[in-house]
Amino acid sequence: VILVSYITLSVALNPRPVKLPEYFQKNDYSYGLYLYAFPVQQLLVENFGHLHILIQFFVALLLTGAAAWLSWNLLESPCLKLKPGRQSLKS
Repeated sequence: VILVSYITLSVALNPRPVKLPEYFQKNDYSYGLYLYAFPVQQLLVENFGHLHILIQFFVALLLTGAAAWLSWNLLESPCLKLKPGRQSLKS
């Protein structure tokens, strides 16, 4: 617990900002990951609860990532382009 806390605080309080790859500077999947993670995990546990936890984790990660990608490209980014006075991250 102490090690995880130390690493988290070290990363959060680092004076040099972390430079993300260009792909992640143009696309923002965070809301989609936040929004779809819980339902995807619950569906997996309900239907495939007998699978090993690590398999469930990686399948949930894949499905949630796909849902977040679809959400960003089909819904969020086009809607941000319609908003006056605000530009989408994807220019």
